[in-house]
Amino acid sequence: SKLVTLRGSILEDAVTSTGRHGTVRGLPLKEVLEQVVPELSVSCLRLALSTPKVTEQLLKLDEQGLSQKHKVGVLLCRAGQSTEEEMYNNEEATPAFSAFMDLLGEQVCLRGFTNYAAQLDTKTDSTGTHSLYTTYQGYEVMFHVSTMLPYMPNNPQQVRPTHTQHGLPQPTPDTFMPTR
Repeated sequence: SKLVTLRGSILEDAVTSTGRHGTVRGLPLKEVLEQVVPELSVSCLRLALSTPKVTEQLLKLDEQGLSQKHKVGVLLCRAGQSTEEEMYNNEEATPAFSAFMDLLGEQVCLRGFTNYAAQLDTKTDSTGTHSLYTTYQGYEVMFHVSTMLPYMPNNPQQVRPTHTQHGLPQPTPDTFMPTR
């Protein structure tokens, strides 16, 4: 199974605890987890065995770098569309989709783009001429937007937004309205 690294810090004084702050043993882990992640069912957690395999997995987890760069796929699903092919064949954005994209980031020209491009072509326009990009709290986010990718009718090999390939939500009859 794939391990995901979650890192953070919390000031000891921010945790209400029955344990003593500033002691060698620190705060009780259960109380810290209950404070930081209240939706976590701490009763389901078990102390790991001290085995070489556990140690190896913890070292691998700790060595995972925290990425400051992310790519996100954005796919337009029009009313009545239910297959991935139909959705990828949308060449133009709807007004509501355009408004949604305006919320996500700024439209950038890919040719010559020098920031994080998330595997989009910045030299020959093979993955389109524009995309959406934003930064947030030190993170760079490049959006692979289906309507901004080159459209080649009936070509199953055309470029697809990377992160929309792993599972599409089922379309609903409700239309997204960014003003709601």
